[in-house]
Order: sequence, then structure tokens, then C-alpha cells
Amino acid sequence: MDCESTVLAIEQQIESLEEEKSRLEEREMYSGVDNIIKKISILKVKLKKKQIEMLKISHFNEKDMLEKNFQDEMNTFGKYWDNIIEAYYEKCEIELDEFSRKHQQDMASEKVRLESTLHMFFKPSVALLNMIKCKEKAVKVGKYAEAQTLLNKIEEAKLQEETRFAEQKRNAVEQGLVNFRQVYEKKIQNLKKRHQAGLNELEIQRIIENEVLQKKYENLRREMENTQQIMKNIHEGRHTTAAGRHHQSPNKTFYSTNSSSPSTKKNLDS
Repeated sequence: MDCESTVLAIEQQIESLEEEKSRLEEREMYSGVDNIIKKISILKVKLKKKQIEMLKISHFNEKDMLEKNFQDEMNTFGKYWDNIIEAYYEKCEIELDEFSRKHQQDMASEKVRLESTLHMFFKPSVALLNMIKCKEKAVKVGKYAEAQTLLNKIEEAKLQEETRFAEQKRNAVEQGLVNFRQVYEKKIQNLKKRHQAGLNELEIQRIIENEVLQKKYENLRREMENTQQIMKNIHEGRHTTAAGRHHQSPNKTFYSTNSSSPSTKKNLDS
């Protein structure tokens, strides 16, 4: 039999004895009243012990439920913030990927622009132009052997100058792309710094909300402990303040299963 059933049974016994006591008093059969009073007194002691046991069980269950609610809310809180942080990481990765993809496209466009604007036309050197003039003069005066020699030199010099020009152009384009990449690196670093700053703000907000949640349950625990102590004091007859008496009536404090019956109220009051 559980505590509640035991308390109900004891209350019923006391109620039955109170009724019998009243009948004996009405009949003026006082010899049996003392015996009934002793039985009632014993049952009241037993009832009070069971009520204390019920009170302890109830308080334990309240504490257990509060801690369970706290753990459930902490788990929900943790999952909620894990999802927020994960979503933020995904958003940052998408931004970085998009920024990198756009950079590759811009890099290709920049290379085309540099190649089309840097040293647009090959310009022969002064020495090469002089050889060309000398070759033309040799042809005019009929010095074809000399003209052939100059032509060979011209073609060799032109090839060297064109090769040098192409190398200079490649170097200029590469340097332009290096400068372009350096600008990109600064931008990507700034973007990462903004991402980190955003993450820091989220972490700070998480800490603040966690502290609020912790404080909430600290207050609930303190309030519950104070309430339980008041109930315990009232039950044990040690709480005499008006606030304590107003806070919880003895019948409810003792977890009576039949608190509305007149006899039960008499038992608890005595």
C-alpha cells in the first residue's frame, strides 16, 4: 500500500473513531471514550508520520522534476544555438565560395584587359630601324649582297626584339595580376574578419542567454526550497509567522487525501 492509500485509510479510521466517540458521548458512556481518544491519538501520530513521508516524497519529486525541466531546457537551448552557429558557418562558407568564384571570373577578365592594353603594338628599336633604312639604300644602289646580309641581320634582330617584347608583356601582365590578387587577398581577409566578428557576437549572445537560463533555474530552486521549507515548518508546527500560515493551509501542506471532511480537519488541527 502506498503512502496516499495509507493516509486515506488512517483518516477513515480516525473519522470512524470520532463518530463512535460522539455516539458514546451522546449516550453518556464515558468509560469507553478514553480508550477511543487513545486510539485516535495513536492514529494521529501515525498519520503525521505518513504525512511527513508523503511531504518528503513530494518535495523530492518536485526537485527531480525541476532538474529534469532544467536539463530538457538546457538541451533544447544547446540544440537551438548549435543550429544557429551551424547555419552561420554555412552562410559564411557560401559567401566565401561566391567571393572566390567571382574573383576567378574577375581574374580572367583582368588578364584579358591587361593583355589588350599593355604595349599594344610592337615598336622596333632605333638600331633596327637604321638597319632597315640601310638595307633599302643598298637595294636602291644595287648592292644586293649587302642588302641580303642586312636583311638577315634585320630578321634576327627583329626576332630578338619581338621575343623580348613578348617577355616584357608577359611580365607586365603577371605583375598586374599579382597586384590584382593582392587586392583580392585583402578583401578576403576583411570578409573573414567580418565573419569572425559576427561569430563572436553570436557566442557572446549565447553566453548571455545561457546565464539568463541558469539564473532562472537558480531562482526557481531557491523559491522551491523556501516554499518547501515553509511547508515543512508548518507541518511540524515550527512555522508561526502569519506569512507562513497564509502561504499554505495545514490541510494542503499535509497532502491529505480527504482534506474537506470535518473529522480530518479536526485530526490535523489537533
